[in-house]
Amino acid sequence: MHATRRETARLLDWPGIECFRPGVDMSGTADTDRRGRLPVLAMTVAALVAAITVLAATMALRWALPDEPVASPSLSASNALVAEGLAAYRAGDLTAAADAFGQAIELTPEDAVAVYDLGTVREAQGDPAAARELYTRAVELDPSFADGHFNLAVSQAAAGEDQAAIASYRRLLDLDPQRPSALWNLGLLLHSTGDEDEAVVLLRKAIDLDASFAPRLPAGIDLG
Repeated sequence: MHATRRETARLLDWPGIECFRPGVDMSGTADTDRRGRLPVLAMTVAALVAAITVLAATMALRWALPDEPVASPSLSASNALVAEGLAAYRAGDLTAAADAFGQAIELTPEDAVAVYDLGTVREAQGDPAAARELYTRAVELDPSFADGHFNLAVSQAAAGEDQAAIASYRRLLDLDPQRPSALWNLGLLLHSTGDEDEAVVLLRKAIDLDASFAPRLPAGIDLG
């Protein structure tokens, strides 16, 4: 199961502007003649100008900052549903997990990770065709989603779609060329389809990166 972290933007606090009333003595004195009000009015105008200056500077700073996405209510609800689905999946309640992920996708259909998560649930429920369709959709939504490509390749290979699986593994290795499991699986798949030379190169590289693969080498494959 793939977990994701979403961040929300930090919004600047806007400074408050005190509301000044003409003719009201802000100095605390009760002198209301014209000479008494003028200094107060001058102080009031100066304070207002200062407040406007601070506001203008704050606005300039805000517009100078890079744009950041602000979490929408639907995204917040979707995040909660994904967390609920992950908890249910880990508890072994696949039905509840599928329901939660499905609701999350209804709220945010562009969420590749939620689509992928539902695919893993469908696979665990014994519906590989549905899982494969969801993995395909996940990598279409996010072509840089390495785990999506991996699960899609595994599912395609299991369904006998060797060339499609080979293409998926190659896309994954373009994103993550040092992933031993992808190198290993692609190497075995290429060997089974007759491309022994490239298979040997990939299998050797997988073992170099992770020696635990060495004992798994099928009999009949000679790495030289």
